[in-house]
Amino acid sequence: MVKKYSGIVCLAVAFCFVVAATPAPAKEITYPVYSFTKEELAKVRDWEKKWVGKLIDKNNVAAVKEFLPPSIYDFVSDPETWGESSFTVVPYETYPFTPGKIKFTRQGKASLDENGILTNYVAGVPFPEPTSGMEIGWNFWTWNRFDMSERKAYGYITDGRLKYDRNIGQLAHAMQFAGRCDTPPVPEFPRNPKEIFRASMSTWVNPAELKGNITLEIRYKDWAREYDAWQFNAANRRVRRLSTAERMETIDGADLSRDDSGQWDGLMTRNDYKIVGRKDMLICRHQDMDKLIHTEGVVNLKGWQKEMVKVWIIDVKTKDKGYIYDKQTWYVDPELWKIMYSEKYDKYGKLWRCQEHPHVAQKGKNGIMDVEYYGSNSIDIQRKHSTHILLDPAGAIMGGKLRQSFFTPKNLLKLGR
Repeated sequence: MVKKYSGIVCLAVAFCFVVAATPAPAKEITYPVYSFTKEELAKVRDWEKKWVGKLIDKNNVAAVKEFLPPSIYDFVSDPETWGESSFTVVPYETYPFTPGKIKFTRQGKASLDENGILTNYVAGVPFPEPTSGMEIGWNFWTWNRFDMSERKAYGYITDGRLKYDRNIGQLAHAMQFAGRCDTPPVPEFPRNPKEIFRASMSTWVNPAELKGNITLEIRYKDWAREYDAWQFNAANRRVRRLSTAERMETIDGADLSRDDSGQWDGLMTRNDYKIVGRKDMLICRHQDMDKLIHTEGVVNLKGWQKEMVKVWIIDVKTKDKGYIYDKQTWYVDPELWKIMYSEKYDKYGKLWRCQEHPHVAQKGKNGIMDVEYYGSNSIDIQRKHSTHILLDPAGAIMGGKLRQSFFTPKNLLKLGR
């Protein structure tokens, strides 16, 4: 009898061990993820019945103050300081989710290591249902821009005190070497020996003193590796390598540094990231670029189109005491995973710069509908100074193809000559 019960106990223990050792099924990844639930969207639609189509300016901005970042409210409500600024409320629209992003996001197995570094990432959105500020940061940092883009930019550097402008213009190229979603080859070029993640090149066409200067920047799949960057100087017709410290410097008199490109283009490892919460806010998402109006000497723009979206608000704290920013506040779109608006504070904790990006959804050369930002409005609060960069969607080449060798120092010298 004792032997019989002993055998039963052993079988039971063995069964429990097998069950415990069997891995739990992987959680199914939900994607696309939308800004609102059905119930939340119904409330937004009710709110829109009153507000859609209304022009918001100094006379009525107080009525929507709760839905605006503090600095935007200040810009609109105080035209004597910042010049006339306004926006129109438009209906919420979801963004297009490309077939490639859906495929690679659903197949994703991304995770963070003990140092918060992204691992096992292939393409798409690494964390479509994030649980930390770091995960949201990686969603933004791996954001794919049509796999390839070529855009012409024009704009103004504006002095709000002296009331004058300086015209600027650039030709900008960017291409994913890895993390590609929709333009073959995906998800990465078969030959990528230097393990490049993304490359970009910008060529100045205006003003005259900068015309012909070209900058090449390389971001690597090794997320902790500093960027490589080179610049062709048209004045002496030479290529020089840029130091990593130069990423903090303002770009040729503009109101942003290289780390400010795209809202944040520095290393993810430089900061700590904390979720403040989620909030319904009026943010520029779908913008008719023809409606944005610049007035000479005015640091902000008129004609913004803003829609209600439930953004993630992220506090970003710099680890490096010698860095130009002490902290930042990011307002992140939950569908695009793009920083739509940011407020950046100097090392003394004073608000220094604000950035806003208008976006446009369009069909690329690859036949896929996707989204890219077509402008950057960067305002230096302390200097009362701004840089407006605007791009023409009609003249852009998105989702096309470029040779990998286009993004090399050798080609930089060739293009310069």
